[in-house]
Amino acid sequence: MFRLRCVTAGIAVALCGTNVGLSGQQPQPPPPDPQTSLQELPGIQGAGWIFIPGVTIGATYDSNVIVTTSIGENGRPPSDTYFTIDPTGSLKFKGKRTGFSANYRGNIRRYTTIDELNGYDQHANVSIDRRATKRLSIFANNQYSTSPTTDEVDLTGVPFRRAGSRYDTLAAGMTYRVSENTDWNARYDFTYGSFDRKAADLTGGTIHALQTGVTHRLTSRAKVGADGSYRFADMNVTGLLVGDGHTLQFYEVGSTIAYELGQFTTVSAGAGWSHVRDELRALSRTGPYVRGSISHSEEKTVFGASYERSFVPSFGFGGSTRSQRVAGWIELPPIGRRVFVQGAVSWRRTNPFDSTQALRLDTITFRTTAGYAIARQIRLQGVYAFSRQDSAVTGGEVNRNRLGVELVLFNPMRIQ
Repeated sequence: MFRLRCVTAGIAVALCGTNVGLSGQQPQPPPPDPQTSLQELPGIQGAGWIFIPGVTIGATYDSNVIVTTSIGENGRPPSDTYFTIDPTGSLKFKGKRTGFSANYRGNIRRYTTIDELNGYDQHANVSIDRRATKRLSIFANNQYSTSPTTDEVDLTGVPFRRAGSRYDTLAAGMTYRVSENTDWNARYDFTYGSFDRKAADLTGGTIHALQTGVTHRLTSRAKVGADGSYRFADMNVTGLLVGDGHTLQFYEVGSTIAYELGQFTTVSAGAGWSHVRDELRALSRTGPYVRGSISHSEEKTVFGASYERSFVPSFGFGGSTRSQRVAGWIELPPIGRRVFVQGAVSWRRTNPFDSTQALRLDTITFRTTAGYAIARQIRLQGVYAFSRQDSAVTGGEVNRNRLGVELVLFNPMRIQ
């Protein structure tokens, strides 16, 4: 029989939507997501099983509930206040060779004025990794989410709409140590995205991606590598373009370099050439891609920034885009052991490569969470989120501000 023992810990859970990338681009170390992250303090760390049930109760003011440029009689877009109840659960295992985690979060929304927007969203992910031998490590993970608006998910080339979106991403891969200083890695990613309504700029589809690469350690701090990838995208555009689907192929080959500035800080960069083939339109493009990042991760402090310029599949307009993206994130150590602050910001510009400049999307998102630990298992926190998109597709600038307060209740338990 299992015996459950409460573990004292501080966990900050900010639950106000999700922000997940569906671009199918090359995998990169993701920034901490301040909407969904569990900030784990030393009391909950260690080997074995840990279960964390919880619930978050909140109220949020939304300045643009239907995500539109339309102006009402008061000179502003329609606004409203909604109340949320978010059941959550997290199960984690840390063993000598195996790691496992599973997380679930529901989001029940009730608006005070516009009842038609009431809903229930779900977000779940599961992952496992194992060191199979001294040389071979393998992993797999899957993530599923539903969101009520397109500005709550990081969908490449998708305009802001009050349209429900669903996605699922599956990834599996391995790393093999060829020699003391050389590693070979390979992975497969599958991404599925769809929307509640079909439109020329909300097409959805699937993306299959294969990537492989080799890295070689030059010194204890520096390593270089070479990698290549292939992606096959099938965008469902039935009734919008000739044919029953829109298929594209993406090829990339390039080199990487990484350097450890210190024990907790790493900088990396990559560059190469990419080729895109649009089967439906019989078009192709070839050009360079560039990526770079810096990250710092200590026990209680995480921050970083990244930049990418490349061709990527687009769930909007059923095709591919030239994409530029800059992102930054930070998670500060607790202030006085009770106050915590974290946040993330990103800017993205996308251009359908076979269309006019008028279809360009400029998107900015910002989110921050600040809270206070009333007790070891009770948190009071404020959440602010801002999103802006400027494009002729949406009729100009779409701005959305959300300001909320949440009460977070949780009960970490170790299973022995």
